[in-house]
Amino acid sequence: MSERMEKRPPLLPFQTIKDAVAGDPASVAVIVRHFGGYMTRMSERVYLVYGGGSVMLPDPEIRDELVIRLIEAIRKFKL
Repeated sequence: MSERMEKRPPLLPFQTIKDAVAGDPASVAVIVRHFGGYMTRMSERVYLVYGGGSVMLPDPEIRDELVIRLIEAIRKFKL
């Protein structure tokens, strides 16, 4: 098995996805937690710091928007 394949997170169980589509809040929370790191990474912005440097930090408003879009996509998901 390649090194890249070994670092992949485990897949979500089908039952969790099925329950989330049906509206189970606990299952939706599991899916949001599963993609939490990805959404944090995608919400990063460049901020300028004193002295001319820059730093990448997550923007909470962007992350919240990504969470909302994920939950909406879960509700529309067809099995």
